[in-house]
Amino acid sequence: ILPVYLHTVISLTYFHLSSQTKRLELTYKQKVKIMWDVFLSHASENKRSVARHLKSILENKGISVFYDEDTIILGSSLKGSIDEGISNSRNWVLVLSPDFFRKGWTRYELDKIVSLSKTRKRALLPVWHRVDYEGVASFSHELANITGINTDCGIEKVAEKILSQIKK
Repeated sequence: ILPVYLHTVISLTYFHLSSQTKRLELTYKQKVKIMWDVFLSHASENKRSVARHLKSILENKGISVFYDEDTIILGSSLKGSIDEGISNSRNWVLVLSPDFFRKGWTRYELDKIVSLSKTRKRALLPVWHRVDYEGVASFSHELANITGINTDCGIEKVAEKILSQIKK
């Protein structure tokens, strides 16, 4: 996949109050390099039951996936690699489970994703695994308010639903 660059323009306005009001507008362009269609956030305990199979289906359909086992290079900064994956992905898929809710790394990923989602128009797609609405809501009301898909319907159906959302 060829990287795509998105340009973000930020305008700042400065008002100086004196006898006259002056306005100064500054423009800053930031390049965001899109390297993956999907960042797949999951607890390591959910690799065998969900994450690997979901990644495989998406890749077989031509979707590039940031997946820790395949993407993070031996000896590289774990935090730096995850930050790069989150920042440079078009969509974020979170496999929410009791294990996800207990982990520090998944909490870090979620916080980074939620922070970026406020400034960037990208899809946050929750996948519920062995949790229900009440379980998600007890962890995060914000996440519970985002429509997700449950793995009870099968990983193939989950992948199909994700594909339909990211190809819009």
